[in-house]
Amino acid sequence: MPNLTDQESWRGQWDLRAGVTYLNHGSFGPPPRAVQAARQAWQAELDRQPMDFFVRKYEPAWFATRQALAAFVGADARNLAFVENATSGMNVVANSFSLRPGDEVLLTDQEYGAVLRIWQRACGHAGAEEPRVVQLPLPVESADQVVDGLFAGVTPRTRLIVVSHITSPTAITLPVAPICAEARRRGHRGLRGRSARRGAAAAGTGSAGLRFLLRQLPQVAERAVRLRFPLRLAGPSCRHPPAAAELGTAGTAESRMLVGRVHLERHA
Repeated sequence: MPNLTDQESWRGQWDLRAGVTYLNHGSFGPPPRAVQAARQAWQAELDRQPMDFFVRKYEPAWFATRQALAAFVGADARNLAFVENATSGMNVVANSFSLRPGDEVLLTDQEYGAVLRIWQRACGHAGAEEPRVVQLPLPVESADQVVDGLFAGVTPRTRLIVVSHITSPTAITLPVAPICAEARRRGHRGLRGRSARRGAAAAGTGSAGLRFLLRQLPQVAERAVRLRFPLRLAGPSCRHPPAAAELGTAGTAESRMLVGRVHLERHA
């Protein structure tokens, strides 16, 4: 474990070229050596006996990982499913959330560009209104200022409010708990996306009252398990899953119906 106060100790955990100060861990973050070793160990385990790995070892390891992640983020493991990244997860929600002609989806001008495009596409296919984008006040001086600015854009047609916990263009941490409380009071549904770090959340994922929550693990963690083992999001609530294979032909009923419990609900 590196010395938390020693920059050189931390730097020695990566294989970056000498003289490089690497900042873009959001898009293409290199994993530290410990994560590389774990990734290589799993790859070697797969290569030694693929059938044994997929039929007997993969699913128990997958559920153990989900349980560990649930404890880490403060969630119920039954409500978690792995997706490729937060953008993929947003696509799952957008393709599963029922919109009608005239409905509105509310976002902020601090939203990640791909998220805005996802909801433009979903609203277009449903015949709903173009997503409504609210300009947040800058500089941000209080949580109340953000909540008031966001809900100034809410109309009687608003069906879903989409906010980033940590915004993409400015790295502002938005007050998700007050936003969700006000949305619940008004009868709206909330979706939080692209929270990049566990420490960004003041409370566990089960306590914010969100309908959907998408969280992206730090790159150093997610690259440890990114061996491209696909998970099929299957169930009545997912019309267009992002992957095409199940956890395995020998998977349990629990694994095959996993997303039936992820609460990606079809709202009539």
